[in-house]
Amino acid sequence: SPAIFKYLQPRLGPILGLFLIGTFLSFTSPNFLTPANLINVMRQISINGILAVGVTFVLLTGGVDLSLGSLVALSGVVAAGFAHPDQYPLFVPVLAGIAVGTLCGLANGAIVTRGNIAPFIVTLGMMTIARGLALVLSQGKPVSGLSFEFTRLGGGNVFGIPIPILLLFGVALVS
Repeated sequence: SPAIFKYLQPRLGPILGLFLIGTFLSFTSPNFLTPANLINVMRQISINGILAVGVTFVLLTGGVDLSLGSLVALSGVVAAGFAHPDQYPLFVPVLAGIAVGTLCGLANGAIVTRGNIAPFIVTLGMMTIARGLALVLSQGKPVSGLSFEFTRLGGGNVFGIPIPILLLFGVALVS
């Protein structure tokens, strides 16, 4: 019916764009639609997908978060600092990274709500703080020598499905 089309038309743009890009890529690259490539693409977008799920709640409440990327970097550096072989069990670096992200998010939320300061300003400040802390903690170098268990979280598979994809679906389902 025309009423349904009128309702759906503005919402179908991103899906139509994705379909057109996928069609174009499938004609220009014979390997694009192979299962291995599609799984690789899903693995690459899974981290951004997890972040998008979380920031959706901020956007739905009329907020904005400029600090997201820097908080990911800081959480990653802190987690990696606890993820060296034979140092701690896997749950320690994972919980350390989650704790840092949670504490920074709580600080952002408390300053915005209790201090009545615009989210743009608060998260801009947190972005700078988190980026600086990540740089100081890592001494400006990539953190290396990580445990197998920790690196498996980003590069491993369960029943042929990459773990980041499973995490994305889990986070989206819970959210």
